[in-house]
Amino acid sequence: MNKYFISAFLLLCLTVSDAQIYVSTKGKDYNTGTREYPLATLQAARDALRKLRQENDSDIKAVVVIEDGYYEMHQPLVLKPEDSGTKEEPVVFRAAKGATPVFSGGKRIMGFVENSDGLWEVKIPECTSGEFRFDQLYVNGQRATLARTPNKGFVHIKDIREDILVKGSGRAPERSLLSITFDKDDFKLLEGLDDDELNLIRFRAFHKWDFTIRYPDSIDKKSMTIYTTGQGMKPWNPLKKGTRIVFENFKAALDSPGEWFLSKGGTLYYYPREGEDIRTAEVVIPVLDKLISVEGNASEVEYVR
Repeated sequence: MNKYFISAFLLLCLTVSDAQIYVSTKGKDYNTGTREYPLATLQAARDALRKLRQENDSDIKAVVVIEDGYYEMHQPLVLKPEDSGTKEEPVVFRAAKGATPVFSGGKRIMGFVENSDGLWEVKIPECTSGEFRFDQLYVNGQRATLARTPNKGFVHIKDIREDILVKGSGRAPERSLLSITFDKDDFKLLEGLDDDELNLIRFRAFHKWDFTIRYPDSIDKKSMTIYTTGQGMKPWNPLKKGTRIVFENFKAALDSPGEWFLSKGGTLYYYPREGEDIRTAEVVIPVLDKLISVEGNASEVEYVR
């Protein structure tokens, strides 16, 4: 019998008095959502609930029961007004009895090999074109450090000039060109970089209570100057001579345990911490910036637990 026919038949078996949808890591989204034929994702469960409530009574008791396991989400669970319950019969998403399911907006990265430098490396297909990049990496639940230099302390701005390109209406210019100069000792950290690394490097400036992340447009090695355009400096807290800086996101800075770097070609490098095992380490990169999203008039999405 065709599996889609089976799904359609079993969906009819979900009665109004038994409006429970089951989700399991062993499920399939073409299943019906019964305990025997669970779904795989929250999105499919939401859609099944919508169908049940449209075909029966929107006030029926609706429960999504989630079995134990690790669920890697590839898109947020989007809730709209039609997903609302009522005060008497709220829509409930809950763990199965005794279960502690985990939902992750990250992607597990596997297939690392150890190279001749002792670094772990792996090619990430989604990153080879440069369209997808990420700013964070977690190894065994611990946040790793984007390759940086210096590893301790800071370098300091020798001089800085701001040329306003677009004034705008706010107190800070809408767009400016910053010319940031370093002394020889501090700038030598950048002297050996190739063009690909110069396209990825960024700096983090710490000033008063704030920090600013900027990507250079160009670097003049002769004058030891970085040029970067973006929003202008805030007059109440500008970058200035002596401002503390760290440089991030280039392979030459990958020299300390717990640091990582993603090349322009999509190769991820990681400097393992003591005790980490390449065979068992859980390495996760972020994919989603939210797990649940409310669309439409948020005040009309209610009674969802």
